[in-house]
Amino acid sequence: MGRVLGVRRLSHDTDASTSIERQGESIYHWARSHEHTVVAMTQDTDVSGSTAPQDRDDLGPWLTDRAKLAQWDILCVAKLDRLTRSVRHFDDLRIWADEHGKTIASVAESLDLSTSAGRMFANLLAMFAQVKHERMSERRAEASRC
Repeated sequence: MGRVLGVRRLSHDTDASTSIERQGESIYHWARSHEHTVVAMTQDTDVSGSTAPQDRDDLGPWLTDRAKLAQWDILCVAKLDRLTRSVRHFDDLRIWADEHGKTIASVAESLDLSTSAGRMFANLLAMFAQVKHERMSERRAEASRC
């Protein structure tokens, strides 16, 4: 039985977005189905996926404060792109988690980062999320020139 830190992030709150509430429900359901306990749930809204996890107002302290670090074992997101849209940030966080005895889980992708195949798949997903983020930025820049 693990102690779960639920991580929710939203760039813009719109009807088309994955709401903070739905992300939380997904994490709670996953934790219950794996007989884990959710000990805390972070919420960073209006935060870009390109912002490093440790730089987020709500999530950051759970990654840097020793007292908070001691409270959880598993960092869980509803979908990997809610954690980051940067390959570098994902890889940095994965390495940090390994060094601190923490596990990263993603509900939608059923990721198991304790295996080499799981880490490879997670890195591929992080690359796709980064490309999507870059394309959105390019489209916004193109639209502003019109």
